[in-house]
Amino acid sequence: MIKEKEVKVIIGTHTWQEAALVADVAKEAQVPVISFAAPAITPPQMPIRWPFLIQMAKNGSEEIKCIADIVHAYGWQRVVAIYEDEPYGGDSGKLELLSEALQNVGSEIEHRLILPPFSFLPDPERVVQEELDKLLIKYNLGFLSFFSHR
Repeated sequence: MIKEKEVKVIIGTHTWQEAALVADVAKEAQVPVISFAAPAITPPQMPIRWPFLIQMAKNGSEEIKCIADIVHAYGWQRVVAIYEDEPYGGDSGKLELLSEALQNVGSEIEHRLILPPFSFLPDPERVVQEELDKLLIKYNLGFLSFFSHR
């Protein structure tokens, strides 16, 4: 799917297990993976095993600024933000921080797709795929996603 959809970069794994799995797949396609996660202890062979894995700062506002910088580097002026609604409300202010950071680099969020909490869905993968298919028909923009840590 990475080659078929011409993925340029993967942003946003939250656990080290997710980061390692995605980095293994991305290595084959030579696509950078930018992860929010970090291992408890950095494996000594990490740069060799996952040469396309980039760890972002653990500070939320630094992560958002880094995402905005990546959007700017790719020349995306408009993006679609995709995120999971948290069961207890809110997105922890991430979208407001992202919107501001994007404006600072001359970009903006053109559309927001809010998905229901995955824990409430019988088949979250199907729901996400259906929504992504709709977006791909309507938008030819960069897609940014924020999902829960579950």
